[in-house]
Amino acid sequence: MGVDELEQLELQVDTSLRQIRSLKTRSMRDQLSDLKTKEEMILETNRSSAIKILYESVKEWVSSGLHRAMWHCR
Repeated sequence: MGVDELEQLELQVDTSLRQIRSLKTRSMRDQLSDLKTKEEMILETNRSSAIKILYESVKEWVSSGLHRAMWHCR
């Protein structure tokens, strides 16, 4: 194999490596974007769940009559 062929082969390897790195970077960015979207969905679900739990707790507290007892103690 001559010097010209080796240089051509080196260029092909460099080009291939750049393409692979570019694809890997794009894939990682896509994965990161997907994870951020999932994170936001989970956070929203958690917020909704917390509101529902708080609502049910207040509803139970009111229906149990404890809120009246607390006002009479003052």
